Amino acid sequence: MRCSRTPASNSEAYDQHNVGILAYGSLLWDPGEFIQMNNTRLMRADTPFEIEYARESKSRGGGPTLIPDDRGGRVNGGIWVLRLRDTEPGISTVRKELAKRETTTESNIRDCPGLGGLSHVFYVSLPCTMSMIEPSILARKAIESVRRNPERNGVQYLRKNIEWGIVTPVTNEYRNAILSQLQCQSLEDAEARALDNE
Repeated sequence: MRCSRTPASNSEAYDQHNVGILAYGSLLWDPGEFIQMNNTRLMRADTPFEIEYARESKSRGGGPTLIPDDRGGRVNGGIWVLRLRDTEPGISTVRKELAKRETTTESNIRDCPGLGGLSHVFYVSLPCTMSMIEPSILARKAIESVRRNPERNGVQYLRKNIEWGIVTPVTNEYRNAILSQLQCQSLEDAEARALDNE
């Protein structure tokens, strides 16, 4: 697995005993208070498994979101390296806070030991809710999600993932389907038009 490092969020040193959180979607660009207060740096790293837009998110108006799914591909995500150490209190805290951030239970938290040179790197693995990953279907769900939740929706989520370099096998066709259905030149314009067409 190829791992590269981005500039640190601060200058704190870390080693293999720091606990990490794997991010490959909104955790990169909207990590939440716990990660913001406890991270030492963001290290870019390829995901050790395939991900794809295979889940409808209630918190994003039903817009498609990324989850581990073998129909997808590996992407250049990131590892938030935390100040917490790999002791039982540190591990328990990370699992609890990550589950809270993702509004799920700790039973959906997984560990990827050794990723990025850390002894524990946790991530969320939510179940698939979309049997078909078809660009036109994804686009329709994303467009509908803008009307349901203007502040957090599938078009915005896709746009920000692309800005962070998160590109799955379906990403480009998915984006193009949104632009085609709304006759727009950019996802920013598409989000505004979807809202105007409500």
